[in-house]
Amino acid sequence: MRHLSREQFLAILKLPEANYDAMQRTGQAALAFTVSRPQPPGQYLDLDLVAMALVLAMAPTIRRELAAAIARGFFNQWVSAVGHAEDDPGQHYSLGVLQQQAQGQAVGYVVSSGTREELMRDFHGLHGTVMAIDITDILARLRANARQIGVDLSQAFFWPPDHPRFAQIIDEFKRVREQRMARFRRDRKRFRAHQQMLNQHAVRVAARVADTNPFDRDRADA
Repeated sequence: MRHLSREQFLAILKLPEANYDAMQRTGQAALAFTVSRPQPPGQYLDLDLVAMALVLAMAPTIRRELAAAIARGFFNQWVSAVGHAEDDPGQHYSLGVLQQQAQGQAVGYVVSSGTREELMRDFHGLHGTVMAIDITDILARLRANARQIGVDLSQAFFWPPDHPRFAQIIDEFKRVREQRMARFRRDRKRFRAHQQMLNQHAVRVAARVADTNPFDRDRADA
């Protein structure tokens, strides 16, 4: 897990500092492990880049506040896809968001992750518009941007639970997750706003990936 300064984080995203500050103030930012602000302040992780890239990719289609809530609330699903994308670079993995519609109005959202074929199966029989954000492409773009400023992001962002290296990294990821989530829950105002956003828009996860939690699985349990 690579640590980044605020300057590196924004430069890799090609996101102006003033824009990012405004997004944080208005609940439009998302970072890894379900949070919106780094802990400790000013110190970012490589996975934070993926979270914000997902928000920016969704924002032209849905409200940025909702995009951020989805990126935070469904971290387990998209980080699992990141792991699979790193392990299988010949396949494209995506975060899929189906906007369910009735009489031309959005009535809810269904979130999933996986290959194109998996997303098609997850959304089969549901009516609405599908937005698929290609995580494989996001990882490649972030690495290219990082090279431009002399930052090496060649190390894998994450591994799937069945990968031999997963057991080596999972303890550190669990520790960081608990630190970040504990701080987010203590900030009750932000935590309530996050939950209300997902409830208000009836955002739910597809059945296939509903129980995805790579942090509760390791090689010892296999």
